[in-house]
Amino acid sequence: MGIYTITVYTAEDSNHAVYADEGVLLKDPSDFTNIAKLVSIAVQSKADSVHPGYGFLSENPDFADALRDAGIHFVGPSSRVLRKTSDKTDARTLAEASKVPTLPASTAVMRDLQQAREFIDQFGLPIMFKAVGGGGGRGIRLVQQPEELESSFNRACGESPSGQVFIERAAVEGFRHVEVQILADAHGNVGHLWERECSIQRRSVTKPV
Repeated sequence: MGIYTITVYTAEDSNHAVYADEGVLLKDPSDFTNIAKLVSIAVQSKADSVHPGYGFLSENPDFADALRDAGIHFVGPSSRVLRKTSDKTDARTLAEASKVPTLPASTAVMRDLQQAREFIDQFGLPIMFKAVGGGGGRGIRLVQQPEELESSFNRACGESPSGQVFIERAAVEGFRHVEVQILADAHGNVGHLWERECSIQRRSVTKPV
């Protein structure tokens, strides 16, 4: 497409860098989520656009705003949209308001295990602990037995970028995890990139039927 590409990489994770015209070495993997550093690199490299990839800062509205303030285009949703969808409890509220069928879930972050036990008393097992933010399967733990509750809660909180999780009734047996990715632009053109069968992913906690 004639686009000059620049990528950031670490010494331990450089496989993708060979496909770019230029690579910028990061000192530490934590730099992948360092907004100030990444914006500085983009400015110094005279980049006009940044594609955030998947995970890391791809759903972070502050990153989109920081790039905009630096005069750099963020290839992705606006920060307004990201703020509505990056927090999964807010995204659920939006889905429910749009009459999208959803599973029973807590309406706020879980502060302690007692709240989880009260939820289970009402809706039963299995349940999922889910990170409020982030993606890529991290911060998600399936609980099918009461003795798994505490360890799953602690592990989900430990993997959540904000340390916060909510609880949702799990759909496991007889269900499939299918995603559809939507692509749209600022002119109202909307399309989709077909469906993705996540039930067969290596790390998936669901079982295909």
